[in-house]
Amino acid sequence: MNRRQETRELLRGTVFVLALAGSACAFNAGARAAEAEDSADISAVQEALDANGLRDAPDAGATQPAPDSESIRQQRPTGEEARAARHERQLARSDRATRRASQNTAIPAATPSPGDLVGIDVLFKLDFQPDRGEPTAGRWIAPAYAGVQEGAEFVVQAKARGLDASGKATTISPAWVASDPNMVEVSPGAGETVKITVRDAGQSRLIVAAPGITKELSISATYASRAMHVQISE
Repeated sequence: MNRRQETRELLRGTVFVLALAGSACAFNAGARAAEAEDSADISAVQEALDANGLRDAPDAGATQPAPDSESIRQQRPTGEEARAARHERQLARSDRATRRASQNTAIPAATPSPGDLVGIDVLFKLDFQPDRGEPTAGRWIAPAYAGVQEGAEFVVQAKARGLDASGKATTISPAWVASDPNMVEVSPGAGETVKITVRDAGQSRLIVAAPGITKELSISATYASRAMHVQISE
């Protein structure tokens, strides 16, 4: 091979080497550009997550691998989804607390205070003398009464007293209402002490009513041998 041919071969080798070097440089430049573009996309996604309060703070002692943009979009919820999830958790906790409270809380029974009326006692005087116009001293009995008086009418004095939750007697001024006013008359119609007059034979109910409580009495009367026979019971 002469010198001219050697020169041509050397030139061809130089051109080939330069072409390979150019291709390598172009490939590296393209790869760096793609990597920069991916980094820009990832940074933009991370900024969006920070703005919505969705990205967890990184552990200072651990090295976190940089996630790609597609995995971030698939794994991270949107701001609206995160708020909806928190709301659902709050509702579930509230529902569980309500169920536990309803199961463990007993409703106490209403207890009357010592001043509240829980009952009424009605007492009858044994030695009432209607012809004197006023009752004489005598004994009061309860809860039932029975007596006989000559004539077409029967008169007896009655007294009501209230009972509070502690069992203590208290003064009251109840209303006295007969179911058959033609048979039974009460005078006065309200007060602690009244006069009960039975004017005819038959059956009648007598209601003694105070605020919040009532008492019902049964009056039975028969007329025989020119006398009125009366029984009063609860």
